[in-house]
Amino acid sequence: MRKSFSALQATIPRFTPTSCSTTDFGDLSVLNAKCTIAAILGPMAKKKADADGAAEGKKEEKDSRFSQTERAGRALLLKIQYYIKDHKGQFLQGEDGSLHLVLEGRRIPLKYDRNDPRLASLLIEACDVTDLAAPAQAAIRRLQVAAHKRAGQIRMKRFSGLSSDGERLYIPISGSQLLQISAQNTPSVTNGDNEDHFWVEHPYDSPLKYVECDPAPGLAARV
Repeated sequence: MRKSFSALQATIPRFTPTSCSTTDFGDLSVLNAKCTIAAILGPMAKKKADADGAAEGKKEEKDSRFSQTERAGRALLLKIQYYIKDHKGQFLQGEDGSLHLVLEGRRIPLKYDRNDPRLASLLIEACDVTDLAAPAQAAIRRLQVAAHKRAGQIRMKRFSGLSSDGERLYIPISGSQLLQISAQNTPSVTNGDNEDHFWVEHPYDSPLKYVECDPAPGLAARV
């Protein structure tokens, strides 16, 4: 069975071919054999050491590159968080577990999607970068983690939302408002900031146009 390089190398005394002498071994034939093997193993050992060094260098370079990406991602996240705070944004979590940011009356899904420009718009506004860069991807991931921890009790609904007790119905109207319909009255309330913590969207982004008025005269005229 052929010995491995490490096993074969272990059988050879540590010396260089130029330092071999008959006084070291006594037998000239043994000396020649050992010098020949040492001369062969020397370059092989150097080649292996060079390969190991190159592999280690590539690993360090890779680790360094990842560290730079993460550091840049953290820096971008700080800019995004300052921007959200300045514009009084708030996080919400959908019933399906999806994470979103409500900012100035608009909802921004916190999920990378090449076909949805809303998250890219946030990054451009806050950091002047797009969501295609590697540091931006790291920042998005960090933002998702922060949103998951800080998401409030806001519940996202489509077209309408009904309170748990069935007393209030919410319908989206223009101006980022909701029409709250109850047996007592029909006030308009802020989307996402109301008694039942609802964020309600029209499925086709076409909220109703509502004009406050007393319906009694109109109903009386039809009687």
